[in-house]
Amino acid sequence: MRYTGERLIIGDKECDEDSDIYQEHIERYKFAAEFVQGRVLDIACGSGYGSKMLADRAEEVWGGDISEEAIKIAKEKYSGENVHFRLMDASELPFDNNYFDLVVSFETIEHLKDSEKFVAEIKRVLKPGGRLILSTPDKRVTKKLGVENKFHIKEFGTKEIKELLLNNNFKDIKFFGQRPVKKVSKLLLIYKIYKKIKLLNFLDKIISRRVKEKIGKEMESLEHDFKVGEIKRGEEYLYIIVIGIRN
Repeated sequence: MRYTGERLIIGDKECDEDSDIYQEHIERYKFAAEFVQGRVLDIACGSGYGSKMLADRAEEVWGGDISEEAIKIAKEKYSGENVHFRLMDASELPFDNNYFDLVVSFETIEHLKDSEKFVAEIKRVLKPGGRLILSTPDKRVTKKLGVENKFHIKEFGTKEIKELLLNNNFKDIKFFGQRPVKKVSKLLLIYKIYKKIKLLNFLDKIISRRVKEKIGKEMESLEHDFKVGEIKRGEEYLYIIVIGIRN
């Protein structure tokens, strides 16, 4: 399966254990594993490594993805006694009502045309009292950092995600963050201004090498911290992780 930056493919040279995409995805599943009980659905499971992680604590896990290639890999590498994979559309889940205790869906909702239908389907297959754990990029942060993804149909902020869940009868909604955004110094702001007015040659002459290196590090934008945690006051995060309980 060709690496596009959207799915983590264990074993691909672009996805080694030191890569950002590897650490981001693995830490999300570690976080979700703390809430595992009973039957679990992993929507947009990709190549299946995360479903296998959840299966260590679950009665049964179903991983589903719209990609035939991804599901083929998942079945070959990660199928087990209590973990199964099948091709599925996230907006038309092939399961009975009230079937799952936990639904996990990482980096999915921003790819879908009908987010309302997606969340309604999750609610339908969840038992009353069951949990949804969902992640998505924060649109305010992607805009601020100038991150554009051609695969994303619509990005969300916390307010929109909360309204979407409340409208579909979820309660006790809690937000967590992943990949904190670095504080932007006055130095970087000055650099950006000079860049816009095309006076970088002048700027290069008056600043030292050490300062240039500092600017370069700040332009990476994100802290090298991949764990999912409570949102700290005044902090921004690239990824929103939300937990909601089905009424």
